[in-house]
Amino acid sequence: MATDPPSSAAERFHGSDPYDRVADAYYVRGWTDGLPIVPPTERRVEAMLAAGSWPRDEVLAVVPPRLGAATAEKVAINAVMAGCDSSYFRVVVAALRAACEPEFNLDGIQNTTNGVTPLVIVNGPLAAELDVNATGNALGPGRRANATIGRALRLLLLNVGGGIPGDVDRATHGQPGKYTFCFAEDEAGSPWPALHVERGFDPTQSTVTLVAATGTLNVHDVGCQTAAERLHIVAGAMRALGSSALQWQSEPLVILNAESARACADAGLSKDGVRRALWQKARVPLSEYSLGGLEFLRNHRPVWFGQDPLPDYLPVAERPEDVMLVVTGGPGRHWIFVPTFGGIRSLTRPVI
Repeated sequence: MATDPPSSAAERFHGSDPYDRVADAYYVRGWTDGLPIVPPTERRVEAMLAAGSWPRDEVLAVVPPRLGAATAEKVAINAVMAGCDSSYFRVVVAALRAACEPEFNLDGIQNTTNGVTPLVIVNGPLAAELDVNATGNALGPGRRANATIGRALRLLLLNVGGGIPGDVDRATHGQPGKYTFCFAEDEAGSPWPALHVERGFDPTQSTVTLVAATGTLNVHDVGCQTAAERLHIVAGAMRALGSSALQWQSEPLVILNAESARACADAGLSKDGVRRALWQKARVPLSEYSLGGLEFLRNHRPVWFGQDPLPDYLPVAERPEDVMLVVTGGPGRHWIFVPTFGGIRSLTRPVI
């Protein structure tokens, strides 16, 4: 199998290799996430590009830490490799562009020993049109859009950004979300305004929200009879001493299903009311920390530690409004807590 000479354009292979040989060749070169890929043939890449409005050589983003130029063609190639339908292309582009904005600190995400990964949350009409799962098992397998949009972003971080495991990517353990982490919000089932509407977008505008997610913790509110009891259990899970949510000025994410959201709404709680209840309960006494731990916190939570007098506790976030709430999931008495990384703020951007 021959290759074209190196150039600023995507490298091209010539030949009639069957599927498995192409997948093996890409794996050997370190161009995959370890899973088999869909060979990015000219036909498939052209079809992907046709779903967008960008010339193939237009640079859509510069991806840290390598600062690789993500041209439309390279984004299309990685989207094909991930298994994306061409209708997902604009969502992949929006997610990549958001991830590469300086305030998202993708350089830090790519280099750290933490297992953090970009989480993509889809809102607006495209979520339903593309069948991005927002209900049962939304964070798990079963839908092509969820599986491949997140995977396409990961492949771009690897192949264009240089986030190679064991080299640039120094994660101690990693996490399954580093293969793919993408879902939609259950806007139809939620009693509250959707995430993108809260952030100033029209309900008819499709968006992606990027979150620096360090993992997921399932919270079972077994036996709870009231909304207050449910929130007490969730806040207890948010108080983990070693959580990035406590260690940095972060924006912790709580995912609840429509059933739990309605229970809170029926109890008279708005989204802001739920945030405040969680913030008031998700606190750790400073006496729980060692002297070294307190020194770390003084450096990384300067706003909180700058108070005089200093309270004798540490909340999971600086302010109630820093707690993110997203309604997603199927029936059941479960919530998900997602601690976020390094003081990075989530970003919501339009799909264009």
